Amino acid sequence: MYEVWCPNSNFVKDVESARAWSASHELEGRILSLYEASELATRDWLPLTPTPLRRSEVSGSRQMVLQSSRTFTEAFERILGIMPGSVTLADEATLRFWFG
Repeated sequence: MYEVWCPNSNFVKDVESARAWSASHELEGRILSLYEASELATRDWLPLTPTPLRRSEVSGSRQMVLQSSRTFTEAFERILGIMPGSVTLADEATLRFWFG
């Protein structure tokens, strides 16, 4: 999955930029919003993660939520091939506020 997904995934500022990039590289594919890409990646990668990431599975446990967030962030960084610690999907203060 990594070999198929990652080399062909790019983040751009808008749909027009995506179309221009795709045309300049003579590539065809789907242009997804960040939400659509996140939903697709979650569906495909969730079965491969070691800890539960669905809110219903963590039963409000703050530590479980924080660990799940760290695990998902690390997986996302590996998927994108970026340096560890270079992205924040959800900061811990927000997670603490949401999950107590």
